Amino acid sequence: MWNQAAIYRRRRRRFGISAALVVLLLIIVIASSGGGKPAAKPASSVTVVAPSAVPLSYSAATVLPAAIRESAAAPDPQDSASFSLIGGTDSTVEPLAATAGIATVNTGGGTLVGDLPVSLYAEAAVELDGHEYIFGGDDGTDAQPYIYDYDIGGKGQVNQVGELPQSDYGLGAAVTGHTVYLVGGYTGTTALATIQAWAGPGHLVKNVAELPEGLQFPAVAAIDGQLVIAGGLTASGQASKEVFVFTPANKQLRLLTQLPVGLYAASAATLGRLVYFIGGMQTSTTPVSTIYSIDPSSKVVGYAGSLPSPRAETAAVTRGNTIYLAGGWNGSAVLNYVSQLSAAAPKVKAR
Repeated sequence: MWNQAAIYRRRRRRFGISAALVVLLLIIVIASSGGGKPAAKPASSVTVVAPSAVPLSYSAATVLPAAIRESAAAPDPQDSASFSLIGGTDSTVEPLAATAGIATVNTGGGTLVGDLPVSLYAEAAVELDGHEYIFGGDDGTDAQPYIYDYDIGGKGQVNQVGELPQSDYGLGAAVTGHTVYLVGGYTGTTALATIQAWAGPGHLVKNVAELPEGLQFPAVAAIDGQLVIAGGLTASGQASKEVFVFTPANKQLRLLTQLPVGLYAASAATLGRLVYFIGGMQTSTTPVSTIYSIDPSSKVVGYAGSLPSPRAETAAVTRGNTIYLAGGWNGSAVLNYVSQLSAAAPKVKAR
């Protein structure tokens, strides 16, 4: 959904409103701004990218049981070195054939440990209070509205524990405190502009904020009690450059900065004091290999390195001092390996 300022801008372009009316409308917009609306866009569309304060170094980690893309990853609450890789697809073309597998992955490899009730890809997953929760996704035919609990401690059982207000896939998710926040996605007909909150089984999913427009496949990560939301595919089919910060404490959404290029289906993960945005798609046929860091406190976009080759639709999860990337798509093939990104030690100038 467009905010009021965007509606006014569109109407001015379409109907050629007089200068006097433009001034009046701007006054109205300024007077009514606030209340969780994003700040105005930066005056310049060009983002100056500085070297990252903490660049990342790349290395191979392990091989997966199968090539996979558009899966979701969640930390294993019982093992600080492992994570779960959930669902996804091994298809390189539409229509995508979703898979129903759950694998435990670490540097020793990936092991299939369970199945979802239905096949899913482009779902979201998080760890919350010792459980891994799975949200939405597409079964290869339709978007799904379900919330599943993968209880590792309970013999690996998967049970439905809730339902989204709408079917949704291509959504982003992150946890702050004891609450999961779900960002954007696609119902099958509509790109969602919602930020929704869910506090676990027994609670309803509630809308807590609204983006300026619908976003599919945004990159989302949590840091210092906030959500950083970058890129995404807009309702008009454009890759977004915008980076937002959402603060759950006051339900405030603000525009932080912009990426140098529009991206969607990138991976996002927090490491230390920075959020990293890894790979992604510039267009439907153009994945990229760049890694950017975002420092929410200084609003600085940093160039944090590069993957050996382009990569998008990759599951990402932080374990200890390492970001793991599982599967993905390089523009021509689905990938069957796990890579790791580690923080490079800052260079010390010789005295």
